[in-house]
Amino acid sequence: MDNCMTMLSELFNPRRIGMNRFEIFNWKNQIQILVNRSLEIAIISNFIKTTFNIKKVKKIYFLLLLLLIFSCTNNKNQKENKIIERDTIVKNDTITIKENKPVTSKADTKQQLIGNWKEHWGIGMQTNVNSADVYQIKLVANGNLELTCPAKKKFAIDQVLFDGQELTFRKQNKSYPKGKFYVYYKLKLHDDYNWMEGPITNNKKQKDYVKWEKVEAAK
Repeated sequence: MDNCMTMLSELFNPRRIGMNRFEIFNWKNQIQILVNRSLEIAIISNFIKTTFNIKKVKKIYFLLLLLLIFSCTNNKNQKENKIIERDTIVKNDTITIKENKPVTSKADTKQQLIGNWKEHWGIGMQTNVNSADVYQIKLVANGNLELTCPAKKKFAIDQVLFDGQELTFRKQNKSYPKGKFYVYYKLKLHDDYNWMEGPITNNKKQKDYVKWEKVEAAK
């Protein structure tokens, strides 16, 4: 019995690395339950010893011990099957609780892009562009995003893709006098959904960096 109790105590020891929160916060209660059940078994065993044959006592005692271990394991599994809202890690006697953030689907994030976005140039680098164009993002009937610059009809935008975190597209300046001129954007959406930023490259391998600010929510 003492060896069994030692093993079970070690099983619920909060110093173990990588234990989940149920093993951490309930281990004391589990040990107390084991102690109480052990006392019950000891009382029953003592009664049996004084009443029945010693060989039968050993068998009954062994069966009671198996029932004790099974009931504790089953109780532990039931608790672990509950929804866990926090991840708890024990390392070097330090308890760290990490909140699980709700998962946002790609479709929900795409909705956050709908609206008007103002472009800021020269973020973290020198640039000769001083414009601050406003772009409009819409969700069209087929579920895809449509991106336009209403104030500048010379811009034709295509190849619009969004993976839930980054928005990429190609912009053509149709008024460029020396043939086709394309600018390729790769903008990462911030967690607050109010800013996007990232590098841009044209077909002449010239690079710059822009930041987009959401200036009007979708109506």
